[in-house]
Amino acid sequence: MRRSWVYLTIFIEKPGQNGFSVAGLLFPDSLLVASESKRLPRTIKLTQVSEFQRVFKQGCYKSQGSGFVVLAIKNSLGYGRLGITLAKKNVASSVARNRIKRLIRESFRHHKNNVRGMDIVVIVRRGTNRHDNQHIIAALEKHWDRLASLAANVG
Repeated sequence: MRRSWVYLTIFIEKPGQNGFSVAGLLFPDSLLVASESKRLPRTIKLTQVSEFQRVFKQGCYKSQGSGFVVLAIKNSLGYGRLGITLAKKNVASSVARNRIKRLIRESFRHHKNNVRGMDIVVIVRRGTNRHDNQHIIAALEKHWDRLASLAANVG
């Protein structure tokens, strides 16, 4: 099979203070500015096997239900870190696995101030892919709130 590529070159004309022009259409200059990245920095992710094992062995906070098990342990850092375990056996479709991971990361990003100073591992159970996005986000919010209250009670 032979692939052919078509390249399109667009010339941007700068007409002054009103914005930029492409093919006779006027666009504001704000479209040229790169938006802030919404990605989680690598420092906020659990990446090493030893970090995951530490949470699994010493995890003193646990919240389970609604398709997730969330384990956590206090860390000496001033910020929370997230790790996700999602087995192909539990969610067969890669599209569904990636969707669930995106939702977990996004929910954590919004609630990271609630779980400050904790290493957290989210374990996804079988059947979670059958839930819609709103259900998954609501379930994760309950887990974050529960972890924050458990950590506050213990000290």
